[in-house]
Amino acid sequence: RFEDPSKWQDDDAPFDQITTKTDTISKRSWWGKTNLNFSVASYCGAADAGLVPPISLSDESVSNDVGFQTCVGIWKKFWETDHVAFVASYSSSKDEEERQTLTVALYRALWATHTDIIKSSVQQGKDLEVILPKEDRNAGLGWCNMVDLLSASNFP
Repeated sequence: RFEDPSKWQDDDAPFDQITTKTDTISKRSWWGKTNLNFSVASYCGAADAGLVPPISLSDESVSNDVGFQTCVGIWKKFWETDHVAFVASYSSSKDEEERQTLTVALYRALWATHTDIIKSSVQQGKDLEVILPKEDRNAGLGWCNMVDLLSASNFP
């Protein structure tokens, strides 16, 4: 459901039988925009941190989108701080218990990053929520609220 929902929302065909294929993530889809902030923004943040080669986005408006750039910045901070610190400490440690502690710390930092991306994505996607079918909206927002439930259980 990463495509523009106007292409499938009123279609009588089951979703798995819709034949239009695209490699573009629609910014007019709540699911697509959220996915963009997790996957593409993560890569762009890593590129901005100098960890991977930069890419050209096929849609220039994405590069200029304030919400997307906010998420790129969140990811960049994770890659430049938490990830770099983990790699340096883990590779220099031979103690298995210390390595386990470092791994848990990295997971906690990644969890905090995911939580920040979700909060940012929900704020950015208010206008896209209203065009979702009720069931999709409930599933999407429920998925977003799951991080709070899991955090309450001291996860990760």
